[in-house]
Amino acid sequence: MRLLPATLILTSLTATLASPAYTRPSGTDRNLQADLRSTIERVRKEWDVPGLSVTVLRGDKILFQEGFGVKNDKGEKVTPKTNFMIGSLSKAFTALGVANVISNDLTTWTTPISQISPFGFQDPIANQYANFIDLLSHRTGLPRHDAYSIFRESTQDSLKYIKNLEPNAQFREKFQYNNWMVTLGGTIAGNLSESKDWYKHTQNTVLNPLGMTSTFLSVKDYNATKDHSLSFITINGTRQVSPRAWLMYYAADNVTPAGGVSSNQIDLTKWAKFWLRGIAESRNVPTWNTTGLDQWVKITKGGKNVVKVKDLQTVVQPHTSWGTQPDFPEEGVTSAGIGWFLNSYRGKNFIQHGGDIADFTAHLTLVPDDNLAIIVLSNSGNLTPFFIDKYVIDRLFKFDPINWSVRYKKWEADRALASPGLPTPSAFTPPTLPLQSYLGTYNNPAYGNVTITTLATTNPNTSTTPVPLFEIQLGVSPAIKPYLKKPLLQFAGDTLLLPLEPLTSNTVVAFVKRGDGVAAVSVILEPALPKGIVFVRVA
Repeated sequence: MRLLPATLILTSLTATLASPAYTRPSGTDRNLQADLRSTIERVRKEWDVPGLSVTVLRGDKILFQEGFGVKNDKGEKVTPKTNFMIGSLSKAFTALGVANVISNDLTTWTTPISQISPFGFQDPIANQYANFIDLLSHRTGLPRHDAYSIFRESTQDSLKYIKNLEPNAQFREKFQYNNWMVTLGGTIAGNLSESKDWYKHTQNTVLNPLGMTSTFLSVKDYNATKDHSLSFITINGTRQVSPRAWLMYYAADNVTPAGGVSSNQIDLTKWAKFWLRGIAESRNVPTWNTTGLDQWVKITKGGKNVVKVKDLQTVVQPHTSWGTQPDFPEEGVTSAGIGWFLNSYRGKNFIQHGGDIADFTAHLTLVPDDNLAIIVLSNSGNLTPFFIDKYVIDRLFKFDPINWSVRYKKWEADRALASPGLPTPSAFTPPTLPLQSYLGTYNNPAYGNVTITTLATTNPNTSTTPVPLFEIQLGVSPAIKPYLKKPLLQFAGDTLLLPLEPLTSNTVVAFVKRGDGVAAVSVILEPALPKGIVFVRVA
């Protein structure tokens, strides 16, 4: 593992980050640009992507930076200045913010968070020992619990009840991706910082120093920008503005440190330059040079101290193995760093991360050995940004070409076959109790309340189509409740169908009987917890 430098003084960074240099392309560059333009446009059409933007950066030189397609239903064109939601690319911003408070000696990477915050875990071992590395490299024992983001009213309200989220693995047993742990880590770091707030801390520590004036930390600010994209989805063969866009207003802002940042190619080029330069200048520091490792990395206007070398090193080191084989033979195994993933492709070592939120997708790949970065932003919720970097690598390094579009189409189809969804019964059978027995309010200590009210007046008979019997109200926020009032359909006795498409996959709700009544309801909201999230009757 290569270490980071004793000092990283980016003497010309202010100018080059503020306005990325552009020079007239040579004949070779023009050939590269034409090839990439043709390939990206072909892939965009094959995957029915309305709009995307792509940057290829090598050192300080932008080899390619263009927009493709449209950003909204008015047909306005995407450019490199068009803002997109970037989803989990947000995690690297939080990683740098956490590293900052550690560099300022406000805490350490290994200090248990229970000693520096009021937050905790259901698992007593995690509660005692979990630290920033555990949270940000996804090894706390908690599965994703993504649905939790639409049940609580705010980030602070959500974090208050994280101690009640159910784990499905032992602490540090394995990698399990979790947006809430990154949100928790970022919030704690923000509270420890001089700003006492994640948003202000990230603005002051990351965005302002790097001159990232088109990167925003709230959906409100994103939507206020003139040049921003809508997201799209294809339903029954018809492309439309995504009906999941409301998720940005609520879920994204609830987990902003993990997935709610927005940006464009201009700003993310500055971001990528910082990481490439930092890693490139890091390789002269031997492991025994503790004095050098304790120096500050200079990344900003005025040489403001943001992070020390040793802490930036921690961010880009592997901490938790994914524990799974690569999807393709050209890829290496993946490990989680802090806000980044480390893997390889055809012998090239990658530091990268993808993003996916409310039908926006994004991907940023760093290839430090070759001083290369590839940034892809898209307004469609498909896989395109996750393989365009492979086309770029193949073209730049003259590898034998691979049709990654075809490969990913097959990978997606195979994955769908492996996860066929809910089985369809030959007949839909009615509940076993009178409908009135199921009505009421049920509570889970983490997720809050769900309420069951009636639609039908009498129990239906067995039928060949599912009959709507009840309405279920999920969530506690008045702002989001209208989106989460759903019918419950007759399915298989006391197990009912909860249609959630296109928000997410349809699921089932199982009522738990006790005597002649209903004691609880189990809702399958987290795939890693097949018994469901259990809500106990309270009224």
